[in-house]
Amino acid sequence: MKDYSEFTLEDFVQDPGFRMWALSKQSSGCDLFWDNWIYENPEKLLLVLQAKELVKASAVNELPDWPEDLSDQIEKVFLRTTRKPVRINTGITPFFKIAAVFIFITGLGWWFLSSRQNDLSKDADRNLVAHKNNLNLSSRVTVLSDGSKVTCKGDSKIWVDKQFGKDQRTVYLRGEAFFEVSRDVKKPFLVVTDDLTTKVLGTSFLVKANTGDANISVSVNTGKVSVSNKDRSGSKNLLANSVNLIPNQQATYDRNQRRLIKTLVQDPVIISHSANQFDFHQLPVHEVFVVLERAYGIPIVFDRKKVRHCTIIASMKSGSLYEKLDLVCEMIQASYQIINGEIVINARGCSQM
Repeated sequence: MKDYSEFTLEDFVQDPGFRMWALSKQSSGCDLFWDNWIYENPEKLLLVLQAKELVKASAVNELPDWPEDLSDQIEKVFLRTTRKPVRINTGITPFFKIAAVFIFITGLGWWFLSSRQNDLSKDADRNLVAHKNNLNLSSRVTVLSDGSKVTCKGDSKIWVDKQFGKDQRTVYLRGEAFFEVSRDVKKPFLVVTDDLTTKVLGTSFLVKANTGDANISVSVNTGKVSVSNKDRSGSKNLLANSVNLIPNQQATYDRNQRRLIKTLVQDPVIISHSANQFDFHQLPVHEVFVVLERAYGIPIVFDRKKVRHCTIIASMKSGSLYEKLDLVCEMIQASYQIINGEIVINARGCSQM
């Protein structure tokens, strides 16, 4: 069995099985195989679609008349891709005409990829429907067939399969979008970017995957999500890293170091409200930490023995979570760190009164 995960663009274009599928006009066993393969390797979608288009473009039944300026066009492509001028002799055989046309198309494809982002909506055969936010709008809401809502921000774009919701729920994203996902335990909702795949059952979260940014981030508003990145160095393309997120947690992927980091969102919000929950009157500090943990849904780790004699009197109805933590830590001479999406308290302890 071939390991298609290691295939380059040229490998796909020259593979007999792939070419058969790319040129097939009717449903066949190849469709099922490649649909499943793409589903399991979503990060290869753009490469597969590029190869498929090149196969179609190079499959000519009759050789066209050789345009007089074709050699000049080919030379321009090679100048842009290899920066080495190539002159084509027009008095060549039909076999080399096909080869030259194929080289021209392949070079054009590589130049196209390097000079701008692929526009998937231009190929109806890709079976994807594009939804793009207009540049003059701050955001655009798209309601998917399963009831899920996607709010694209700025110049962002999503693609969904025409059969979305039937057997799978996968959305391909370029840019920034907020997702409100309808719950369906039988069909997980996948958001695929160039480097990350986010998997949920039903929740709301924000994905920032802007082209050119050094980092990609996924921030959870409600529910739980799983975020993973692919290991591009291994032959089996196994998951290199995966993190589970709860509300107010965030996963950040460093594209340069290919590292996935679990942390907290910039401004955690209260997810559980109760009356007078931030009025502390001679309350033991360990109970204060429990109140904050329940209010924001973020785990707070501390040594109970060290804070067992610590109590505080304070009203913290205003201010952010970090401001509340700063105040509590100042009162008991402690500090805190954000480690792997949790708040870790470093306390010295309080003297017994």
